[in-house]
Amino acid sequence: MDGLVKELDLKISQKFSDTFRVISNQFQNYFSLLFGGGKASLNLAEDETGELGIEINAQPPGKKIQSLTLLSGGERTLTSLALIFAILSVNPSPFCVLDEADAALDESNTLRFVKILKNLEQKTQFIVIT
Repeated sequence: MDGLVKELDLKISQKFSDTFRVISNQFQNYFSLLFGGGKASLNLAEDETGELGIEINAQPPGKKIQSLTLLSGGERTLTSLALIFAILSVNPSPFCVLDEADAALDESNTLRFVKILKNLEQKTQFIVIT
């Protein structure tokens, strides 16, 4: 029984690592699409109690890398959308409700947002409340 638990733990850990890596790559892609450039990354981070978490770093074009809390409202919105789109591209949901997700976006960002929705609509039905 102990060997079975260890084998299962190993498989779960491997599946998590593989999926996290793919989502992280997709996050970078969607971030660049939404911002028209820049860099972003997802990193696993352990706090002082040993709890594992995810750290989001973003570098919009022309800015230095910073944490999500230091970005403007529009930049946080775009970064959050990039993460949602990355997760949906790897593990599609039948539907997704986005409430006021475009509120902080200007016209050019809204057009990029809609373009990505059109690409993802093949596997996910979106309900967008504006």
